Amino acid sequence: MKSFLLMLSFFTRLPVPHVEYEEARYKNGIKYVPIIGLLVGFILFGLSKLIHYLKYDLGYGMQIGNFDLIAMATLFIVYIVTTGAIHLDGVADTCDGILSGRERAKMLEIMKDSHIGVFGVVGLMVWGASFFVLLETINQLTLILLPVVGKSAMILSAYMAPYARKDGFGRFFSEGCRGKHGQLIWTLIVLILVSFISPMIGGIGLNLQAALTYMLCIATALSAVIVMTAYFKKKLGGITGDTLGFTCEVSQIVFGVSTLFLHWIG
Repeated sequence: MKSFLLMLSFFTRLPVPHVEYEEARYKNGIKYVPIIGLLVGFILFGLSKLIHYLKYDLGYGMQIGNFDLIAMATLFIVYIVTTGAIHLDGVADTCDGILSGRERAKMLEIMKDSHIGVFGVVGLMVWGASFFVLLETINQLTLILLPVVGKSAMILSAYMAPYARKDGFGRFFSEGCRGKHGQLIWTLIVLILVSFISPMIGGIGLNLQAALTYMLCIATALSAVIVMTAYFKKKLGGITGDTLGFTCEVSQIVFGVSTLFLHWIG
């Protein structure tokens, strides 16, 4: 339980009892990371259901101008507040480093710099616009899986590649995942289970077609993670805490877009 609470305090801003940090406790808690993503997904799903109730059952959608825009902005803000925007720093730093076009050592130095550059600002703007549009267009059930995919993406990336620095807090996450087959298998099991459970939560029962559709979208997102990780390994010599955050957020967008694409062609 302490490992779970420790990871919950790291990856969300939800109020939890204080747990003393220990490296072994942190590494042991990595297996809970997809579950924490599921918790965030439930928060977004619950808020989306509330918005639906206010819009259609209480009629606020007709009474309040720009109701949909306000609703999506609320979802967007709640996601950022709940996660503490923990991965957005990684999005900005990774864009600054990778897009600088410098040699490997300089890229890593730029990514470690606490100041944000032009590429980082642009990267955050692109992420923000993409994520906001996704929240406006994906269905409620996809909201449950979205953060689970993002958190699982970090585990897959850390499993595949070594840590690129000699130090850094992300090293502990990397060491807890690198080559750990059990960690990866557990993560994939969670993804498969949530693919089946999400339609049931949405009230459509055990729907094999919906579950398989979600699994196909998950496979697409994880394929993107494999490509991104291979690229980071080539450019940086491995992954860092920043690239893990970047991978988390980008994989969520890939997953969301995949669900929209399959819905469009279906």
